[in-house]
Amino acid sequence: MVYSLLFYGSKNNFYIFLVIVGKKVLFYLKNNNNKKDLFSFFLRDWMVSFADFKKIELKVARIEKVEDIIGKDKLYKLEIDAGEEKPRILVAGLKPFYSKEELKGKQIVIVANLDPKPLAGIFSQGMLLAVQNEKDAYSVITVEEKVKAGTVVE
Repeated sequence: MVYSLLFYGSKNNFYIFLVIVGKKVLFYLKNNNNKKDLFSFFLRDWMVSFADFKKIELKVARIEKVEDIIGKDKLYKLEIDAGEEKPRILVAGLKPFYSKEELKGKQIVIVANLDPKPLAGIFSQGMLLAVQNEKDAYSVITVEEKVKAGTVVE
């Protein structure tokens, strides 16, 4: 069992935070008189600075081609137009949720400045954005109005 406890003492304005797993205390923090520092401490691993967020390059891309990947029952190989000289290749786990015909022609939002990563033996050159819906399926984030491929999401 995992417990996390926060104690507050008003006499000296102290806070103590404990994370307990079984019978062991894994984490301990004591803070006097500074609520802001304690709050910042709790959030520092989860919060992203605005400067870091600005590094993420989101672009609109159009899915031009969708192919099966041999031996992979959840993955498609997507060829997309991201407004660059050459089309990009993405590998996406959308096969259980979309047919090839449903994906082709969609305007999607991608993270354009990720390092290429090998998936199923293919270098994926970005990542599309999707959301898990109420049916535990995934819905691709799309752009309703027609926009030029490569348009930056602001």
